[in-house]
Amino acid sequence: MAVGAKYDESMAFNALYYSAASYCQKQSVMNWTCGEACDSMKGIRNITKLEDLTRAIFGFVAYSEVHN
Repeated sequence: MAVGAKYDESMAFNALYYSAASYCQKQSVMNWTCGEACDSMKGIRNITKLEDLTRAIFGFVAYSEVHN
């Protein structure tokens, strides 16, 4: 049974850039200066890091003014 969702290449690239940013240095992500991934995603604000040093896990949550 089809759900009706369509492939959106723009959304796919957004997911790619968010994923790539999570592999950048922590301070670069917090300043949103991590290179191509950050440069490609304009309007990112309120970045909060998620980190568990015991398990070597790093991630982030942010607000996008563009994708509200």
